[in-house]
Amino acid sequence: EINNLLQAQVAEWQTKDSRIKSSSQNICPYNGEAIHSKGEIDHILPRSLSLKKSGTVFNSEPNLIWCSQKGNQQKGDQRYTLIDLNAKYLEAQFGTSSAKEVEEIICGVIEKIPSQFVFDSLQVDQQRAIRHALFLDVSNSYFQRIVSFLGSQMATRVNGTQAWLIRQIIEKIEFELADWCRENNV
Repeated sequence: EINNLLQAQVAEWQTKDSRIKSSSQNICPYNGEAIHSKGEIDHILPRSLSLKKSGTVFNSEPNLIWCSQKGNQQKGDQRYTLIDLNAKYLEAQFGTSSAKEVEEIICGVIEKIPSQFVFDSLQVDQQRAIRHALFLDVSNSYFQRIVSFLGSQMATRVNGTQAWLIRQIIEKIEFELADWCRENNV
């Protein structure tokens, strides 16, 4: 049972990594270079910033982006906005390199997304809008909405100790009910 849970978790992580990598369409958002397999996953909102502002690092998928090593090193610990993103990248993502038009697209898509959602169950264009909303100005209400979502994800995530305790309870119940289940053909 535990091996199955671990395998499922590994598969989920691979799917998450795969989604993050494919979302950049092999173009570094920071310098426009082709990424291929030599890329890195970067935090859109830098770890130091989210730790300072929220007391936690946002490691959830909407805050992660695939970029080139060179682009990631150039960005460093800065928080980029739409105007900092490469025109070739924006064109591939949104069909325009205009930061203003991209902002309108992002806001229009997010406007239609319910306030409660599961990121990986959204359509690709919705995921793209949410991820790129983190490049909007901090005063933008859609930026604030997505940052709030990231914070709620961290607050509601079950930590390892809680997950272990739940597994122990389930195993105990299964053990205690095993005889009864056999006797009652359940």
